[in-house]
This record gives sequence, C-alpha cells and structure tokens, in this order.
Amino acid sequence: MEQKLVLDPQKFAQIVVQSQPVSGSSEEEIVKNKLKLYLTAYVIVEKFNKLENRAFYNSEVKKHNVPKLFKNIRDISVY
Repeated sequence: MEQKLVLDPQKFAQIVVQSQPVSGSSEEEIVKNKLKLYLTAYVIVEKFNKLENRAFYNSEVKKHNVPKLFKNIRDISVY
C-alpha cells in the first residue's frame, strides 16, 4: 500500500447513523439505539485507523499482503 488510509471517526459514525434505520418502542429507545450505533461505528473506525497505521509501517503489508490486511479488518471487534 502506497498511501495510508485514515478515516474520520466522527464523520464515519454520523454517516452510519444517518444511513441505518433504527427502531424502538419509544423515542428514548430509538435515541439509545442510535447512540449505540454511533459509538460502535466510532470505536470500530478508531481501531481500523490504528490497524492501518501499524500496517502502513509493517514491511509485510507493504509487500501488498492484502489477504492479511483483510483478515485483520475482519478481526476488529468492538468489545
């Protein structure tokens, strides 16, 4: 990879919340579900950015080890 990809966690989380319908039995439940979605997206992007930063400087990934990078992305967990 020749150029490091860095995502803005706040913008990404906003896009995720805007693009995903959230339901609930009350307004409070809907807001809580949207907040949970926002925070989950934010945390995942922060983890992705850390992974991307390590991968960018890792000589194995610089050799275009794309399957390893995709495996690392799949392994990102929130909890």
